[in-house]
Amino acid sequence: MAELAKLPGIGRKTAQRLTFHLLKQPAETAERLADAIRRVRGTVMACGVCGNLSDEDPCPICRDPRRDAALLCVVEESGDVEMLEDLVLAAVAEAQKRAAELYQAEVRKLASGLPFPFQLPL
Repeated sequence: MAELAKLPGIGRKTAQRLTFHLLKQPAETAERLADAIRRVRGTVMACGVCGNLSDEDPCPICRDPRRDAALLCVVEESGDVEMLEDLVLAAVAEAQKRAAELYQAEVRKLASGLPFPFQLPL
């Protein structure tokens, strides 16, 4: 119970509830949890370049040839890296969609009324 209470976000009461829950489970359940923790602890490490948690060194982010090594993004927690990447990807996708819509609207305005024998690509 004391070890569980040392985890971030886990107080004494929650540690107690988790302990009682694990004690009610078959022994194999606790063994699987312990094995999973050992596996993660044995395979996950800090990237030697950026410090992000990964099972590879350097991590996939640092190995990506599309990345600009001169740019640095500082986050508080390793988990924030993936969340930030998802936000950036969503913003880029939205910007691309909006740019395509604006392009199509401009082409329609410019081409309206012109006697083209073919359809302009939009």
